[in-house]
Amino acid sequence: KHINELIHERFEKNSLDLENRLVVDLGANRGDFSSWALEQRAIVLAFEPDAVAFTHLVRRMKSFSNFFPLK
Repeated sequence: KHINELIHERFEKNSLDLENRLVVDLGANRGDFSSWALEQRAIVLAFEPDAVAFTHLVRRMKSFSNFFPLK
C-alpha cells in the first residue's frame, strides 16, 4: 500500500499505464518497486548488485515471466 501511495504522489495519473512497458529498477533490493510494476503488467528489468538481496529478489519474483533480474 505504501509504495502505491508514493508512486501516485510522484507521477501523473496518465503516466501510470505500464502494461507491456519496460520498467528498469536500479538497486532493486528485495523488489518492492519491481513487485508493484509487475502487478501493473510492466516488463521489469531489475538490477541488484548485492548477492543476498539479489537472492531474495529472484525468489520473490520467480512466478513472473515478465521479470528479468541482473546482478
